[in-house]
Amino acid sequence: MTAEGLDALRGHFLAYVRDQRSAATAERQPLHELKEQHSCRVAAHARRIAEREGWAERNCTIGEAAGWLHDTGRFDQINRYGTFRDKESVNHGEHGFRVLSELAWFTNCAGGNGLRALLLDAVRYHNRREIPAHVPDGHRPILHLVRDADKLDNFGVHYRAITSGEADRYPELLLHAGPGHPPTPEALEALLRRETVDYGHVHSRTDMVLLHLSWLYDLHYPSSLRHAREEGVVDRVRALLPDDPDIEEAIREAERFLDETLSQ
Repeated sequence: MTAEGLDALRGHFLAYVRDQRSAATAERQPLHELKEQHSCRVAAHARRIAEREGWAERNCTIGEAAGWLHDTGRFDQINRYGTFRDKESVNHGEHGFRVLSELAWFTNCAGGNGLRALLLDAVRYHNRREIPAHVPDGHRPILHLVRDADKLDNFGVHYRAITSGEADRYPELLLHAGPGHPPTPEALEALLRRETVDYGHVHSRTDMVLLHLSWLYDLHYPSSLRHAREEGVVDRVRALLPDDPDIEEAIREAERFLDETLSQ
């Protein structure tokens, strides 16, 4: 993919977002703006990770494109269903795949059908808890990249949403997870096993923050983990959680994981 191809894709995406926002109700338009800003930051995170990993410029550009496109399904989702909760509406990765499959955005992108298939897989599977076994090996580096970039930005999105009160104004940002304590035992158990927390075990903001902490275990690239440490993700998580010995042990386990992984 060339810089010109990336510019064309970004232009198509931003025009689509404008059209979706214009069709949205007034109360939903701020959610469109937040998701557009998120997409911009995920694209920047993806390029930064790829460059830190020493990728060729072409692959950095493809990664940035995947970052722009990854949440395409969110805009029609909120318009059509009034929620970002996939279980109550539609899987937004699959929905984005369907939307993009019907559009001619890739016509002028060097790389042809191979590049189109790669980017569609990045959109389709970026939000899966696990990457399906049938995804081609050649698609996995970009898919891992956009999954990492998405998580890195969401660490900040959700921290700002809770600390600024934005989550109270726009409860969709945290999928309507309300204040609550103590944490769900299954969420803590997953963290102590160094596994990601299942959304089915998220019943409060406490659980949601623990879910975010568990994402550290699903970051693929060393540069992503280093970025998480540089941004103080664990400290931010600790600041959002109640004082509880079981929670503190889960946090310390995450700190040990970062120490072990980044010292290798």
